Amino acid sequence: MVFHNGQFTGKLQIRSFISISSLIIFILLMFFIGTIIREFGHNIDFPFMYRYLIIILAIGIYAWYSHTILKKNYYYIYFTDDDKNHLVFRFYHIKTFGKKYTTYKIPITAFYSFEISENFGQKQLVLYQKMQNNKIAKYAPINISALSRDQIITLTEALQQYSLISK
Repeated sequence: MVFHNGQFTGKLQIRSFISISSLIIFILLMFFIGTIIREFGHNIDFPFMYRYLIIILAIGIYAWYSHTILKKNYYYIYFTDDDKNHLVFRFYHIKTFGKKYTTYKIPITAFYSFEISENFGQKQLVLYQKMQNNKIAKYAPINISALSRDQIITLTEALQQYSLISK
């Protein structure tokens, strides 16, 4: 089984591209608004100070929007059990710059359990692996806030069939 949230990631990247493109077009329109108005035969003066204030306001709105998306801490998540020997989790933060790609490759025979918790409104998946000395190792949490409820249920069902606790 292969599981990923690529559709959500793609939509978020398209939304981000459209918003930055709209901002750039808006800024260019603000710089050339006087010329555009005169081209249509009107003689309206639009002072530079107002233009700059409107541009600063638009940049502030875009910065706020970008900050709220980054604050939600969305991750692209890819899970597969096609290897038949390992469970593979690949994930990275959905941001434009500075992506850190992480992979967890857990042997199916050593996969102990998992837990889904909520921390400050962010849903997190924690994986546990049974080590050779019978101790339980805990992996760093994976943020699954970008997953829908149905995707979380699908992921939970897939992981439960491999968990040593549920057997």
